[in-house]
Amino acid sequence: TRVSSFRMYSSLFATTTDDDNHKEGEKEEKTAIDDMSLAFDNAVLGRYACTRFRRYKEQEISQTEEKAKGKKTTAAAALSNPSVIQKSVECVELARRAPSGFNSQPYRILLVSNPQVKEEMAKYCLGRNADRVRDCDCTAIFLADRECGRDWKRFKKFLNSTKKRSKKQMDKRVRRKIQSLVLLFSSGLPLPRWLAVPISFLARLFVVTLSALTNRKLLVPTLSSAETWSTKNTMLVAMSYMLGCTSRGLSTCPMEGYNAGGIR
Repeated sequence: TRVSSFRMYSSLFATTTDDDNHKEGEKEEKTAIDDMSLAFDNAVLGRYACTRFRRYKEQEISQTEEKAKGKKTTAAAALSNPSVIQKSVECVELARRAPSGFNSQPYRILLVSNPQVKEEMAKYCLGRNADRVRDCDCTAIFLADRECGRDWKRFKKFLNSTKKRSKKQMDKRVRRKIQSLVLLFSSGLPLPRWLAVPISFLARLFVVTLSALTNRKLLVPTLSSAETWSTKNTMLVAMSYMLGCTSRGLSTCPMEGYNAGGIR
């Protein structure tokens, strides 16, 4: 009797322990989710836009000296902090996880930290933007790819790597379908600009006309220009980059007011 009672007690104890472990696991999971939510909220709410940089002193020249020289002298580009550059690279790797249409990733990211290059960039930035480029540790340039159809080999390589991870076969027909959808939605036709632009415009016009004539009973997708489609996908990456910087204690400032041709 004692043995039987002991066995029953042990069984009940084990069952109770499993329930406790399950509850503890749920609590730990909920705590982890709350911590992740709090960390994301802090990154969003704590993002500080550096409207002005004051870390590096500008050259102090009196008005008399300025008049004598006939021009205003500005400070040279500052040296960059290697630890900030390393964190910026980590943020770029994180931002690459941002979503994009068909996961085509129609963008390029350049990080500029060399003082000479920053000085050259500052020449094509208006107003205080020039000082921001000179004084910051690192400037991130997000380039939207308006002709992502030309980079099909890279996307095909990505699809093949996805197939290896998922262990699913992707035949040529499926790849052709994905390629066609990317070209349709992105308007990034692998053609010369003078030919791709009117073809893209006619395709969008046809879709809009068809939708209007059928009173939207025939559902067709809304198409965008190549610039609009690539830019909106790139902005998701840019925002992910800025939030990643905030979570690492770095301040960022998105800039308007520069000459794109000169930057190129």
